[in-house]
Order: sequence, then structure tokens, then C-alpha cells
Amino acid sequence: MNGSGTKHRILIVEDDAWVSRVIQRVFAKAGYETTVASNGEQALRALDEQPFDAMITDINMPKMDGRELCQVLFASDRTLPQSILVVTSQTRVETRSWIDRFPSVDLQEKPISPRALLRWVEQKLSQTGHSEREAA
Repeated sequence: MNGSGTKHRILIVEDDAWVSRVIQRVFAKAGYETTVASNGEQALRALDEQPFDAMITDINMPKMDGRELCQVLFASDRTLPQSILVVTSQTRVETRSWIDRFPSVDLQEKPISPRALLRWVEQKLSQTGHSEREAA
């Protein structure tokens, strides 16, 4: 839980419905509140409605991909999630150089298990002093 006594909020941005459901279940079982967006446009609407502690986004999505989502987020005055992870099957040098422009964004290559995503979030939140385990 975060400092206000509420569950941590995780935004999952993934256009594959099966993948997002699996990730969502793992986080829900661990006590996190999750919101799913199937593209960057939906993610921006969700971010306008409430703050999130962490965001996990795919790169390849329709309408607005993860790359565009990050660019819009960092260029706007929106409240950014404390931790952002971009997940991609692209291993090209361009992806790594693009992500390096955003020092607070981590990059993880697919495949990655939902439990590994959960460990990443827990590690990031513990670094900022907002771990579920610390609050329990």
C-alpha cells in the first residue's frame, strides 16, 4: 500500500487481451489495483483520471504505440508514474537509443513472465519507499 493507505495503482498498457488479463491477475493477487489500456490513447485518458505508481507498456500497439505514449507523457505536464517499464520484442539498437532519452524508463525484452513484471514493480516501489511488503 502507498502512504495514503490505498493499494498501489499499476497501469498495464497492452493490446493483447490475453496477455493483459494474465498480468492483471498476477498483480491483483499480489494486492495491487490495476487498470488496463489497450493503446497509448487509452493510457493517456487513464493517466488524466488518476495517478499511477507504475506503468508497464508494450511498444507495438495500435493508435498510439508505447514509444509515442512515452514521448507525449514526458512532453506534457501530466503526473508521471513513479516507474515506467517498456516491454518489447524489438531488440534493435534504435529501441535502446530511443529509451535512453528517458532515464526514468526501463526497457525489458520479451518474453518476460508476469511474475518478473511483478518483481520489477516491487523492486522499483521499494527503491522509492513504497513497497507493498514495507507497508504491510
